[in-house]
Order: sequence, then structure tokens, then C-alpha cells
Amino acid sequence: MEEVVAVPSLDDMVHEARSRVREVSADEAKAMVDSEPGALIVDVREPHEFDMGHIPGAILAPLGRVRDLGDARSPMALAELTAATGNLVVTQCATGKRSIVAADILQKLGYANVVSMRGGFFGWARLGLPID
Repeated sequence: MEEVVAVPSLDDMVHEARSRVREVSADEAKAMVDSEPGALIVDVREPHEFDMGHIPGAILAPLGRVRDLGDARSPMALAELTAATGNLVVTQCATGKRSIVAADILQKLGYANVVSMRGGFFGWARLGLPID
């Protein structure tokens, strides 16, 4: 008989990641990015979400591909992301759930300064911050 492996739900992964990942508000994220040269905002939403509106300068790395895009050893590595392993990286999604999981993955890949933006793109937009 084949053993069944339980796959954690997104809520379980979010709960687990919260103990390891620093969360910041949208206004804190903006101030951090503005004050740190080389800082990168990583939008982990899906391409259709990104196309409807995104934070200026953000790069797209959907959550399901973050591990491959963020790992310099992967043939799918995204150079702009892997070049930022020592810089501030702010992960952002729609509301803050996917971004905290993505931040946890990047930390495990060796990214030294990763934060997740609480409230996500919607929190950013509610504050009237710039959107492309």
C-alpha cells in the first residue's frame, strides 16, 4: 500500500512562515525600498493579476515558481532576483498570504534580507501609493 503524504494548506504554510518571516506594512515597505539602493519588490501574484496593476518596478515571480526563479542553480533562475540575495527583498501578493510563504522560501534559499508586505497590493493601493 502506498503511503499518502499530507500536503499542508496555504493557511498552514502561512501560519508556519509567520514565525520565521518579518512582516511590514505597505507604507513601511515603501519607505524601506525608497531608502535602500538595490532593494527589490517581488510580486508573487499570477501574471493576470500583475497585468491588471502592479507596484512600479516590481518583478513578477508567481508563488508556484518562486523556488525555481529564486534559485541561482536552477535553469529557470531569474537573474534580476538572484542578483538580489544580499539586498532588501520585499515580497508582495494581493493580501499578504502568498507573499509570506514566498518570503519564507527565499530565506531558505539564502536571501539575507527578506520581508513580506502585510496587506499586499490591496493595502498598497488603499494608501494611494503609486501603481502601474
